[in-house]
Amino acid sequence: GAGGALDHACGVAVAADGRVFVSDQEQCRVVAFAADGGEKPVLTFGKRGYRAGELYDPRGLAVHGAEVWVADSCNHRLAVFAAADGAYIKRVGEAGDRPGQFRYPSGVGFSGGLVFVSEYGGGRLQVLNTNGACVQLVVPPAAGASLGALGVRDGRVAVVDTNCRLHVYAIRHPDGGGAAPLGHAPVDDRAVATAYVQRPRIERLVRGEGDEVHEHHAPQLGRVRRRVRRR
Repeated sequence: GAGGALDHACGVAVAADGRVFVSDQEQCRVVAFAADGGEKPVLTFGKRGYRAGELYDPRGLAVHGAEVWVADSCNHRLAVFAAADGAYIKRVGEAGDRPGQFRYPSGVGFSGGLVFVSEYGGGRLQVLNTNGACVQLVVPPAAGASLGALGVRDGRVAVVDTNCRLHVYAIRHPDGGGAAPLGHAPVDDRAVATAYVQRPRIERLVRGEGDEVHEHHAPQLGRVRRRVRRR
């Protein structure tokens, strides 16, 4: 669509000045809207392609200081732009299976100087520094092959998988002692439950070798629809 029309809005992030950044998968661009709303965008950047500054299937995005980080999924990388004017800054990562490489990144978020990236194709959750070096790599148990949207807030990182589960990890920032960023701290179940429009069912509590602390199961969409019809 022309102007600010979105063909397939996917990711959304809010900057400190209130501007709302939205990734448009179909048009392979990012559109920013003013804090006070309105249909006309105040900034648009990116276009379909493989070169520097171009996007192919942009998904999750996050604003980090003066930068917008975009999960450039089909280019298997993160693309970084200036939040002020959309100028291209750099790329982070490339296609591959090694730490710091990606298979269809789908979500991105920040906590301090750490970057959290979920992979749709790789089924992994990676923790990077802002230079792109992998600090930790986690494969959520029983997550299947695909991880989707990712959110970071209040010292927690949450990621959903295509089996309708929400995996929540506690973040601990290393103090130089070599501790991994994702730890075993318990999660408040009530706070996690607000992630769903329909209330989730807590499936099980995970306390094992891995770093995951809670696993939740969302209601199946078919069941939700039948429940609505009966009402």
